[in-house]
Order: sequence, then C-alpha cells, then structure tokens
Amino acid sequence: LTPGERGGVLHEALKHLFSSLKNSDQIKALTALDREVLIEAAADEAARGVKASVRERVGLSALDLERQRLSGILAAWLEVEGNRDTSFTVELNEEPLEWDCEGLNLSLKVDRVDRLSTGQRVIIDYKSSAGQTATDWSQSPLKSPQLPCYSQVIANVETIAIAQVSMNEPGYLTLGADIGLDDADKKNQKALDRAGISELADLKDQWLADLRSLVSAFVDGSATPTPSPSACRYCHYTSICRAHVASEWD
Repeated sequence: LTPGERGGVLHEALKHLFSSLKNSDQIKALTALDREVLIEAAADEAARGVKASVRERVGLSALDLERQRLSGILAAWLEVEGNRDTSFTVELNEEPLEWDCEGLNLSLKVDRVDRLSTGQRVIIDYKSSAGQTATDWSQSPLKSPQLPCYSQVIANVETIAIAQVSMNEPGYLTLGADIGLDDADKKNQKALDRAGISELADLKDQWLADLRSLVSAFVDGSATPTPSPSACRYCHYTSICRAHVASEWD
C-alpha cells in the first residue's frame, strides 16, 4: 500500500473504533477481551473497505499484514485515550462540514470532535506520523490552516489537536485548553506561553483574517508558490523546479 492508502485505512479503522466507543467512560471500562474484540473488528472492517483495484494490486498477504499493523496501532492509541483524566464524549466522527468563505464553498471533513465535561470542544485530526508544531497555528500567515478552518465552522472550540496515531510515540499535540493528558497539556502550556496568548480565542480573529486572505487569493487565481520541504515532497515537478536554489529555502 502507498502511504496515502495506509493513512486512509487507518482513518477508517479509527472511524469504526470510535463508532463503538462513544465516550471516555466506555474506554476506561473495557476489559482486555473487550478491547481485543473491538480492535480486531475495526481493523477487519477497514481492511474490507479497501477498493477492489487496490486489493488486486497488493494481494491478500499485504492486507493481512496491514490488519496486524492496524491492530497494534489501535491498541497503542486506546492506551493514550484511556490515560486522559478529563471526561469526554465523541461528538463528531468523520463528519462532513460545509463553510462559505469569501464566495467559495468549502467541503470539509473533520476526523473527530470531542466534547469535554466542561462543555468545551476539542477538534482532532489524525496523523500517522509527526510533522507539525504548535507554531504552525500561532504564526501569521498560517502554515497549517486545516484545524483553524474547522474551528470557524464548529462552535465552542477551545482546543485543536493533532493525534499522532502510531506505534512510535503515540500522543497528542494540542493548542488551547487542557485535554486531560499530562504530557500533552504541559507542552500545550509552553506553546501558549511562546505564542504570547492565554487561550485559543486569542487566535481566532487572526485565523479568520488569514483564511479569508487564502481563499480570496485562490478565487483571484493567485499562483504564487510558497515552497517548503514538508509541502514540496508531494510535488511531481521537482526535476524542473528551481525553488531549492532560492536563498529563503532554508
């Protein structure tokens, strides 16, 4: 499977898992057998959802290996979720959203939204590897607009979070209010201090201005490149692109 296909299968497995587990109480109450049954069911369902063309290309042996990988990752992730000491309910799970911005209709899909016992909402985006920092959200212009964009559509968002769902150092990267996970909450407070803000609300007006600027530029046909190593690795034109010789590349 390609990295994109593996990411898609992981998202499907998480969707099925949190369709069964609706809140933190259910997660904490799981027995070892319950956990194993739910994990295997989610991994099986995700593997069955692979397109026929992909299934024919990779073969059943590769899909069996993928099932095993998913089971290990989901087990590690449930450990993370079970360690959160703030109660939460899974309010949205792979939910489609619509947002009209500057004359453009944006079709979005949020991976997950948790509602904390305080009434605050946490927007969660699943990633299979680390690749972002909190400064991606606190600087202007925005480097990573996805979660700030969701926060304009969903009410009472107090925290945005990247969920690094992997076998290697699974955990959360957050910006905003605490989510009940000591390590993530400590890093979150340091990020807020570095950005010079006390809460996520301090950034929302800045985000809206940045998002409107991005959308307006797109509608106007602006094609000014903004190269970066993290973005350019997905481009097919590296052999003819001269961005790497620009002084600001570093």
